[in-house]
Amino acid sequence: MALKSTRKIVLTNPLKTGRESPRTSQGTSFPRIPRRQGKELIEMLRQSGSAPNMDVEFAVRDLLDEDAFHDRIENRSSHRDHLVRPVKLRVRGSDAELLAFSRNVSCAGIGLITDTQIPERAVAVLTVESLKSGPVKFLAECRWCRSYGQNWKISGWRFINVHQ
Repeated sequence: MALKSTRKIVLTNPLKTGRESPRTSQGTSFPRIPRRQGKELIEMLRQSGSAPNMDVEFAVRDLLDEDAFHDRIENRSSHRDHLVRPVKLRVRGSDAELLAFSRNVSCAGIGLITDTQIPERAVAVLTVESLKSGPVKFLAECRWCRSYGQNWKISGWRFINVHQ
C-alpha cells in the first residue's frame, strides 16, 4: 500500500524567469538561484539518478538550495572549492583535540564544521587528512564561528602557514 504524503512542498523551477523563490516545506523563502548555478544544480541532480519519490527529490533540492544560499551570503576574499575531509584541531593554549570536517577550501583559508564553538581569533594547528599521503598541517586563525544547524557550528579559518 502506497502512503500518501500530507507534506505541502512548493518549489519553483530555478531556471524560470520571474520573481518566484524556491520554498521549503516550512515556507522559508530563499533568494533565486542565478541561471548558471541553477543549470549546474539541475545537472547535478540529473546525474545523481532518479529519486525514489518526489518527497525525497524536493528534500534534496531544499538542502542544495540552503547550501547555495549559504555560499552566496559568505563574505569571501577568494574563490573556494568544496573539500570534505576529516580535520583535527589543536587550539593553542588547550590540550584538547577537536574533530571537524572541512566544507570548503581556498589558498587563503578553510571552512570547518564542528560541534564546538570556536572563539574568534583563536590560533590552531589544523591537521587535514590527505587521500594520497600523510595528513597536511596548517597553522590557522579562526576569523568567525556561528551556528550551522542544531548542535553544529561552522567556522572560517585564515591560513597563516604550513605547520611542520
